[in-house]
Amino acid sequence: MLPGEARKTQHSEYQYIRNAGRVVVELQTDATLRYFPRPLDLDAMARRLTPFAFAGGEVMALSAADTLLLLAVHGTKHFWERLLWICDIAEMARQDARGDLPAGIAWDEAFARAEEMRVGRMLRLALWVARQFLDAPLPEAALQKVEADPVVRRMGEGIWSRFSLLGSAEIAAVPRFWFRVLSGENFGEGLRYAARIATLPTNADRADAPMPKGFSGMRAVLRPFLLLRRYGFRRWKSSEAETAPEDARQRQP
Repeated sequence: MLPGEARKTQHSEYQYIRNAGRVVVELQTDATLRYFPRPLDLDAMARRLTPFAFAGGEVMALSAADTLLLLAVHGTKHFWERLLWICDIAEMARQDARGDLPAGIAWDEAFARAEEMRVGRMLRLALWVARQFLDAPLPEAALQKVEADPVVRRMGEGIWSRFSLLGSAEIAAVPRFWFRVLSGENFGEGLRYAARIATLPTNADRADAPMPKGFSGMRAVLRPFLLLRRYGFRRWKSSEAETAPEDARQRQP
């Protein structure tokens, strides 16, 4: 399957920006879904759309539970490198606690759907960082699920350690792979997931290693080496780990 996938264009998004007001509309393609362990049931998600007040009118939006799962997978995809993505999760939890979300978050449904999609740990990690970083209010049942997963805590503490560094600390290739392994529901699933992501070429790979059409399938083999060259071997691809204050390095969430 990989050689065929390797020949597919992997544009994941198209951005349209209106300078007046800095309005951004970002159209996602199905290439974005490569970070889901299982294909999404888009028809089912469409049936769960809910009306949402927007700009004086009404639009159909994803259900709160579906939105939460998509945000959890998106943040995990990017190793939770931006506080903005953690804020999204925390604000959803706060709006739900205040009763400001249309229909609210169906928490049991969200966890059940996450297990079905095999992104349960990604959801628990999203809630962990939102709770620990920004004190997001979680229902007791949801909090118990999050705290019952020791792997989530270990991953979350690693995320915290990066935020504790001064400046930007880029994750090296091997820790990136291991993070994806841990994101799976168990070691076997995580290993398969990480291996798929590590061998499914992107446009950056095509730019780094141009090839004739007849040999494009070789990018699946080359991609791990391209990742090593791109991100390096070190835990942090920067000097912040050595220069950050001692108390910042040792601080725990």
